[in-house]
Amino acid sequence: LSVDTTCETIASSAAAHQRALSTVSDKYDRDHKGWLDPTERRMRELDKAGKGHLDNSTVYNMMKESMTIQKTMVTQRWLMLGLGVFALILAISNMGTALIAARLTKETEVTPAGDLASKHNHERLGTTARAMTYDLGTSKHIIPEGKDRRLGLLG
Repeated sequence: LSVDTTCETIASSAAAHQRALSTVSDKYDRDHKGWLDPTERRMRELDKAGKGHLDNSTVYNMMKESMTIQKTMVTQRWLMLGLGVFALILAISNMGTALIAARLTKETEVTPAGDLASKHNHERLGTTARAMTYDLGTSKHIIPEGKDRRLGLLG
């Protein structure tokens, strides 16, 4: 095939596509390429009256929807920014906690009794529980027929 033949084939193909569009659809073909891209096709679908242009109420509804979506996107951007700052604060506080824990580890020791004490003066730091306990006896469940469950003490 020669270059001229190829160009003529392309031109005749484009002309066939242009003929395939209706008069109204041709008005939505902005680039005069002979076919409608997805955006042009959607605009053509919105033209219910088949006038070749969109009426003011349709354009108004599209703009209103566009503005609502834009407001939602702005809100989502601020939310993402806030979450990012929050994550950064958590990361910094986690690093600070790790540094303090490492420093405390250098300054403390565990005594033979299992207590945490200062390395400098061997004073107990009070992290283990020291409390008195009381024995209340053993418990027995008494469930008389037709009654609620009760707890009784033996001893």
